[in-house]
Amino acid sequence: MKTALICDRDSSVLEALQRVMPQWGIGRFLLCDRRDDARQLALDHTPDLLLLEAALPVAGLELARELTDAVTAAVILLMEPEGSQLVKKAVEAPAAAFLTKPFSEAALYYALITAQRLAGLSDELARARTGLAQRKDIERAKGLVMTREGLSEEQAYRRMRSQAMSRRISLARLARELLGQLP
Repeated sequence: MKTALICDRDSSVLEALQRVMPQWGIGRFLLCDRRDDARQLALDHTPDLLLLEAALPVAGLELARELTDAVTAAVILLMEPEGSQLVKKAVEAPAAAFLTKPFSEAALYYALITAQRLAGLSDELARARTGLAQRKDIERAKGLVMTREGLSEEQAYRRMRSQAMSRRISLARLARELLGQLP
């Protein structure tokens, strides 16, 4: 069951979101109407989704920026129709989507799907970066083994793979150890 943190001053928005979102897999809600409460709830409960009122007093744009490193939740900003000035600022915010109030169920669904896709792409990118960093470490460690022991590339790789298997650790961990990055 996914958790959404919803921070908006308008209680009708809170009620509407709570009523509609369970059909899309969100069953737990953290509700508030103040920025400080939203920050604390996000840090304490690590929700999957943040729906933040963009305007003051919540100032969802700034709050989304603050929480980016601490919480990996997707962000949807809730905006008043006259909030067009915020849209210009919001382009640089870590938001997956924007919803203009009052919004339809279709618009909410589209924003949720967009947020979900963006979160998936972010996860995929993080895994790719980790894999690339591990591959670089393995290549560097293989070069070190080749130099130290006078082995060919294939021999060095086989030796590293054999050591990793016998110790039941990953090749990436062995590489980091060989490179002096781990004890």
